[in-house]
Amino acid sequence: MRDAVAAALMLAGVGVQALCCIGVARMRTPLARLHFASPAGVPALLVAAALLLREGLTQVSGRGIMLAALIAVSSPVLAHATGRAVHRRSRRE
Repeated sequence: MRDAVAAALMLAGVGVQALCCIGVARMRTPLARLHFASPAGVPALLVAAALLLREGLTQVSGRGIMLAALIAVSSPVLAHATGRAVHRRSRRE
């Protein structure tokens, strides 16, 4: 049962990331692309939860949790900084 839930979480994480990638590829403007690139923390948290559920609390799952937390914290900051840079550049031209 745990393996099935872990597989479902992993599949959900990969699916959400694939949808974000498709959205980035299909959007035309940089700010529209940014909206699809910014939720990178959600798939990372899903994959880390699947790893924790499957492996238990080990060194590998601990590293996965730390990496997912780093991505979840830094993703909004990077999206904001990128959006400001795009906005400033478009105002100059």
